[in-house]
Amino acid sequence: MVADDAVDDPAAAQAAADVIAELDAPTPPPAKPRLPAVPAIDLVTEEVPSLRRRSKLGVVLAMLSIAGLVAIVWVVLGQQQERADAEAERARRQREADAESERLRAALADPGAIRIRSNPDQATVWLLLGRTTAPGTPPMTSIALPTGGLLQLRVELDGFVPQDRAILASDWTGTGDTREATVEVALAPAPATGAPTLPADPGKPSEAGAQAFTPGRGVVHVSSTPPGAAVWLLVGITNSMELRGIEAGRDYDLRVLKDGYVPGYVRLTQEEWRDGGDDRLPIAAAPKKAVLERTLELIPAPTVAPPKGKRGR
Repeated sequence: MVADDAVDDPAAAQAAADVIAELDAPTPPPAKPRLPAVPAIDLVTEEVPSLRRRSKLGVVLAMLSIAGLVAIVWVVLGQQQERADAEAERARRQREADAESERLRAALADPGAIRIRSNPDQATVWLLLGRTTAPGTPPMTSIALPTGGLLQLRVELDGFVPQDRAILASDWTGTGDTREATVEVALAPAPATGAPTLPADPGKPSEAGAQAFTPGRGVVHVSSTPPGAAVWLLVGITNSMELRGIEAGRDYDLRVLKDGYVPGYVRLTQEEWRDGGDDRLPIAAAPKKAVLERTLELIPAPTVAPPKGKRGR
């Protein structure tokens, strides 16, 4: 038998015992995988930001902040300028459109004329063009006026010294019948004794003789400081004046001035132009008179006696 043979053979018996011991030994656990080596961090040798570097960083951040603020201010100012330019362009186009509309309306409207007579005669006649607006706002715009000669304006506002302003050839811009002239007037407050009275006839300025006026038509834009002043245009001398080239069927206000007399006023309403026809027709479509004429009796201005001195005791 094998067992018996193993007993008789010591070597075989030892080998058999080794095999039996190996089979009876516990199975060792599987080996754990080795993790890769992690480099050590030297906390001592890392560079710590110094106070100087922090100061430089603060300066850079402050400069960037200032640059950002400057950029924002620049953008805001640029936008404001763009809006101002756009508004100026819009106002310019509106003035051009108004001038063109006035020119076309005058070309299509029925022409009219006004004659003013006075007793005594040789009084100046002034046509009210409108009232001024403040500078920087859309100005007062006149009716279409001839540009072939001197135009005399008078700007008046209660409590302020009145001013005469001539429209010279150099004041006109544009060509043909679409010309424009712009006037800005600064009115001074009247003294405590009252505003001085301007002469009825302002006369011609000396520089008007050297002007080369060009025939045509245009509108006058007037603004004043303060606003709300009346703008009068000198249109003739009684009893030879005749205001031609105006549109029949509109309201007109005129004033007659003569030194030593109380000012006279004339108001012509649009209905006074009607010349028969169907009363139900609007005045624009109704037949109109070619001329309206008025005569005024001027009243002498009262004389003001000098103040009497106090009587002595």
